Amino acid sequence: MIPFPPFAPDTSPFNPLATGDLKNCIPVEDGWRPLPSLTTITDALPAACVGATYVRNSSGSFTLIAGTTAGLYSLDTGTMSWTDISGASAPYSVPAGDRWTFTRYGQYLIAHNINDAIQVYDIEAGGVFADLAGSPPKARYSCVAGEFLVLMHLEGENNVVHWSGIGDIEHWTIAEKGCDKQALPSGEEIMGGIGDERGALIIQRNAMRYMQFAPESGYTFTFAPANEKRGTIAPLSIVQIGAGDFCYLSEDGFFRGVAGSPIGAGRVDRWFFATLSRSSLSAVKGIADPYEKIVWWTFEDAAEDRYLIGYDWQLDRWCYADNTTEEMVAVVTPGSGWDALDATYATIDAGEVTFDSRSSQGGAPTFAGFTTSHELAYFSGTPQAVDAYTAQVQINPAGRYNVRGARIITDALAGELAVGKVDYHGNDMTWGTATSMSSRTGFIGVRADGRLHRFHWSVPAGTAWTVLTGLEVEGSASGK
Repeated sequence: MIPFPPFAPDTSPFNPLATGDLKNCIPVEDGWRPLPSLTTITDALPAACVGATYVRNSSGSFTLIAGTTAGLYSLDTGTMSWTDISGASAPYSVPAGDRWTFTRYGQYLIAHNINDAIQVYDIEAGGVFADLAGSPPKARYSCVAGEFLVLMHLEGENNVVHWSGIGDIEHWTIAEKGCDKQALPSGEEIMGGIGDERGALIIQRNAMRYMQFAPESGYTFTFAPANEKRGTIAPLSIVQIGAGDFCYLSEDGFFRGVAGSPIGAGRVDRWFFATLSRSSLSAVKGIADPYEKIVWWTFEDAAEDRYLIGYDWQLDRWCYADNTTEEMVAVVTPGSGWDALDATYATIDAGEVTFDSRSSQGGAPTFAGFTTSHELAYFSGTPQAVDAYTAQVQINPAGRYNVRGARIITDALAGELAVGKVDYHGNDMTWGTATSMSSRTGFIGVRADGRLHRFHWSVPAGTAWTVLTGLEVEGSASGK
């Protein structure tokens, strides 16, 4: 069997255990399965989404919240429309290239960007956002360290952290209730942080530092090096996937954890930086799909086309998709009542998802995106179009091979196979005509005589299938 191997475009084209071309599939242990298409479920926001999150109150109800550069909105799950819950400071003015940052502190949701007064929303009472009291500084990022709200990358002080009074997010007077601030002397600007019960990990451009709760020292927090050589060049690329476990993009590729374990080296790093438009580096954003165990990063190329690259942190494998999304979010599904279905689809037959899908189950964690029309959409539709290539393989170790056909190891009943051949390593590849499988035998009659062969399997969008593993070739040796 010739496999459709893991996606690793940085490897040699002659490596049978890797391919540089495999699009719109999700890795499984012994092959691939389809990436669902986006299914729109809401009305459009009034402008592009620049940040979204969800919160759950004590009664178990979920609220989805999204922000534009000028406003903050909650989703009405009865009508699948957006309700303006902006505070008195609106319209806001989120700078170009910036995003809303959301952090939960107890019953409150904190929302902020570098340009506007910090906003606070009461998750239990609902209502609208308001300016956070106590005159906190404007900040780009935040996290919770024990009972402190920690603001990072302050307006005009991009290397400074400032934390609230203990247990009081409305107290910002230094030297009272443990409130204080600290400038980090090296590592350049702060790019984000991950909090826990004893402090936080502060991630900078070129370093990471532990922020440790240490009242016995005479200070609220002390700071210690965590990694003095590695940080992140794309603040939105930081994605937490577990306690103390996170992935991020550094100057030389994708890494995992404080120690900086390489996860993209020799597989996707060179390809990614060759494809990425460096001018859009700040827009590289990562989101964890908690159900599939995949971290997805969205990025742009020089032509401003948007793509997704994904890392399965359990299988240690990569994948790639050509979806165009305005914003990516990790959310829970709101569930679909009859009123919501009536608001979303003109008829019952027009529904694009099944009633037993994850999108129809309220509270199910899922990966979603906003379309370029500013509508929230779930990856819950029919399978996307697939392009899967093998490596260039030498079927006959002693010389040339004459391919007469193949059988695809898949349950897809529609698709086309093309075979390419070269006469020696490094020679230009000649491709034959793509051919459909026989509906009677499943055999695909493709022919090519050469020393090396490469196979291209394509499946139209909307085709039902669940697994793709490889192909079995029929043919015979044909000389040296």
